[in-house]
Amino acid sequence: MSCSMSRTEAAEMILLLSSALGVSAPGMRWSDRARRGRYGLVSMLIVVGPRCWRGAEASILHEFAHHVVNVRNPYRWERGGRINHHGPDFIEALRLVVSEWYGMASYPWGTEYASIRRSVAGAGK
Repeated sequence: MSCSMSRTEAAEMILLLSSALGVSAPGMRWSDRARRGRYGLVSMLIVVGPRCWRGAEASILHEFAHHVVNVRNPYRWERGGRINHHGPDFIEALRLVVSEWYGMASYPWGTEYASIRRSVAGAGK
């Protein structure tokens, strides 16, 4: 995966996605140590960096999908105090974010969790 995105490009990407999808922009922290992207449900902060294993761009798209769900349909606590972070709401948001950014076929679906890959494959990319 290419990780050639800069901090400035990452911040611009988040602003463009926010504007295109009509949601408030999450905060962003660029970390040279981050090996994977993260999204804070309470802080609404995406942490990403050049060392993310799936690439900064794909990491931002994945984490931004969490933000879309959090803003539009806040995660609900499920039985036992667990949150289904990668359930149907997330998959729908990820498809929307990816389609908005560059189309379904261009996203590295192979980097996603198996349940997400199965769901997207079943629905057709």
